[in-house]
Amino acid sequence: MLIRTVTPEDSELLVKMLKQLDTETSFMMYEPGERTATADDMKHRIEHWEISGSLFLLLEDEGELAGFISALRGEPRRIRHSAYLVVGILKDYRGKGYGSMLFQKMEQWARENGIFYRRKERTFHDCRWQIG
Repeated sequence: MLIRTVTPEDSELLVKMLKQLDTETSFMMYEPGERTATADDMKHRIEHWEISGSLFLLLEDEGELAGFISALRGEPRRIRHSAYLVVGILKDYRGKGYGSMLFQKMEQWARENGIFYRRKERTFHDCRWQIG
């Protein structure tokens, strides 16, 4: 299992994984079939994340995406110390410690980038965290 930073080349696999997540959990924002982003749309979003100083990590298993964590950093200076956090792990990979691994990487990034971090609750099937 590999945890790595997203790249624009991941856009097609990322859209595929997000659509699968939409069908596997009711905790993601989109309902099944509601997500309309294309690989090209996702490529532009990834490029924005790269220049914004935000974090987007992928969980990869033998070339297939199994999950992710993202922390979209606040853009205005007054909220630059905050981030909007989203995490999703495919059903077959839950309960195996991968969520904890992703959160550890995110916590390290937050400390290194001046993000104020406060843990509210830590369960990976119904995750409620607050950063900022």
